[in-house]
Amino acid sequence: MAVVAYKCPNCGAPLEFSPESQRFECSFCGSSFSEEELQEYEPAQSSEQTIVQEPAEEEGKEETVVLYTCPSCGAQIVTTETTAATSCLYCHSPVVLEGRLQGEFHPDRVIPFAFTREEAERRFYEWVAKKRYVPKGYFDTGKTEYFMGVYYPYWVLDCDTSANYTANANRVRVWRDSRNEYTETSVYRIHRQGDLHFEDLTRCALDSEGRELADGVMPYRVLEAIPFKMPYLSGFRAEIRNLETDALEPVFQDDIHKYTENLLRDTVTGYDSVYNSSLDSDVKRKDYQYALFPVWAFVYTGADQKKYYYSMNGQTGKVAGILPLDRKKLLRDAVLAGLGVAAVLLMIGGLLI
Repeated sequence: MAVVAYKCPNCGAPLEFSPESQRFECSFCGSSFSEEELQEYEPAQSSEQTIVQEPAEEEGKEETVVLYTCPSCGAQIVTTETTAATSCLYCHSPVVLEGRLQGEFHPDRVIPFAFTREEAERRFYEWVAKKRYVPKGYFDTGKTEYFMGVYYPYWVLDCDTSANYTANANRVRVWRDSRNEYTETSVYRIHRQGDLHFEDLTRCALDSEGRELADGVMPYRVLEAIPFKMPYLSGFRAEIRNLETDALEPVFQDDIHKYTENLLRDTVTGYDSVYNSSLDSDVKRKDYQYALFPVWAFVYTGADQKKYYYSMNGQTGKVAGILPLDRKKLLRDAVLAGLGVAAVLLMIGGLLI
């Protein structure tokens, strides 16, 4: 399997993709290249290697590690079975494991990182500052760890579906005369039929501990995805899929059913209530594409040494993760809110006496 390292044509130092400039940059000599310019120069440095797989046991869970040799310094690179891009621990050169991105595992599309690690950290602290019940100063005394940009694998689905939606609906009319109040309830049977087209339904294609955080940062603006090119992975980590479309079929079916029902339900207007609804749908066409999308993943360790795991959408900046909770502040606000409600009720009661 080929291990690829992208080198600066001017000085031979490693090249990395820069989210800020959207170009490929050399931090040693300052050279910068567009994708087209990079393709005009010599091919990336690569080496064909024999893969060495060894079983490893970590925290009671068996996992296979795969060993490669860094084409820049010759040191050993340790990866998991789903790693497609990483960096050398010794010389820090970014490497892409080309063999894991070929054939059926060649991605159709990629969304490059849109902002740098520094910008990601700034956005994270802005997000934290807006959260009322985070302990004051908690994120001033700790530190972020393992801050890395990772391309996660996703399946993207376009499909056509036909659907029939039925429901009961009521329309109520109330009027009064000098003596009585009258209520008239008209009952209707609703039927909607539609042919719907969905684009860019997206689900993470990696079955791992980090999947929840990868799901949490969706949605992506998939229309901005571009055809996949390996150099965009240089300087970042990348994972390949270990879930095929059949494993995610029930999840996609639930998504299609939910979106179809909501769209047809939204056409039922002018009624006071809609109930006993049902939907019969049939997916006519499916087109799956395999894509890599950007995620900033990191761990925050507080002054109390407790670790919190976060991810950030590398395109939109959406954050996923659990924040620490100031329970005293939450309890105080709940008590004050309760006292406020009680005071209003007493005032209303006094007016009614």
